[in-house]
Amino acid sequence: MTKAIALISGGLDSILAAKIIESVGVEVIGIHFLLPFQKKRKIKFYGINVVDVEVGEDYFTILRNPKHGFGRAMNPCIDCKIFLLKKAKELMKKYGADFIVNGDVLGQRPMSQNKSAMKIIEKEACVEGLLVRPLTAKNLLLTIPEKSGLVRRELLYDIRGRSRKRQIEIAKKFGIVDYEQPAGGCRLTEIAYAEKLKKRLELGPLKMDDVPFLSIGRHFFEGSWIILGRNESENKELEKLAKKGDLLIIPEFPGPTALIRGRAKNVQRALELIWEHSKKKKRV
Repeated sequence: MTKAIALISGGLDSILAAKIIESVGVEVIGIHFLLPFQKKRKIKFYGINVVDVEVGEDYFTILRNPKHGFGRAMNPCIDCKIFLLKKAKELMKKYGADFIVNGDVLGQRPMSQNKSAMKIIEKEACVEGLLVRPLTAKNLLLTIPEKSGLVRRELLYDIRGRSRKRQIEIAKKFGIVDYEQPAGGCRLTEIAYAEKLKKRLELGPLKMDDVPFLSIGRHFFEGSWIILGRNESENKELEKLAKKGDLLIIPEFPGPTALIRGRAKNVQRALELIWEHSKKKKRV
């Protein structure tokens, strides 16, 4: 039986792409890559057989100097797609898959979903002709699965642009009525988050256990990476996340917990920041 690896982000487009290919008689193995900077969210897979694949520190290599640049923040969209498609191609052999599927729509995202970028992504990921984009296939060249008869082009779509009207219509056909809005699940597109990440990278190589800290607290990069909890909940979270080598400073008066990461331990500055943001100071 014909098999396909489908990249499932959790958004409507990737779910629809997988369901369309499944509906034409192809066995779909959904791959949901667990990326370091993904937001936590509840995802419905609508009967698709989905395998979670964790992505580790090798992902950080594309953040230093992405060949194709960043989006409006620190989102290396083109390099990210290349990275994930390379991973997907490696999984093809494991699952005996004949081709790869994703939810791209021509013209939907200006940076990574224009014809030029799509060609670059396929070429550099070494998946030329192997990547089927069911939602927009009729706007693109024939792929190997279409030429060989594994997938019939007339059963695919010609969607283009940013409108979601046709996707919503197709979703209804598959009984999909509950799905996330296309707000994006990647924190790298957020300006404030990207600024923190950029300053952290200036201190040295990023580690996996650094990532959770970027989502909480106030951050200061003054020779050390100092993180202050903004409330009791974040103070407790810092205590929970602290690892060997971190320095936790918990004040005896009402104020934020401070955590210092990295080799440099600017304790004096951390104490000053605790005082500056303490409730005790505000009452003086």
